[in-house]
Amino acid sequence: MTATPQWQRLLEHLQNRFKGRITRLDAWAQLGICELARCVRDLEQRGYVVEKHAKKVRNRYGETVRVTEYSLQQEPGTLPMGSPD
Repeated sequence: MTATPQWQRLLEHLQNRFKGRITRLDAWAQLGICELARCVRDLEQRGYVVEKHAKKVRNRYGETVRVTEYSLQQEPGTLPMGSPD
C-alpha cells in the first residue's frame, strides 16, 4: 500500500468547500502533517496559489496568539477563484 503524499492530502482538504482552510495545529491533528509550511510550498511549486492569513486566537491559557491560516485561492491554469468568467 502506497501512502498518499502529504501535499496531496493538504490539497484535498483545501479543495473541500466545507473545510477549505487550515492551520498548523489542524494539519497535525486532522491530516498528520507536521510541516504544513513545507506542504504549502510544495503546492505553490506545482502552480497552486495559497493564501496565508494571520489571525488571532486564544490558546488554552486564555492568551491571545497569532496563527497562520491557509486557503486555496487558485489552481494551476485557472482563473482566480471568485473572479468572473
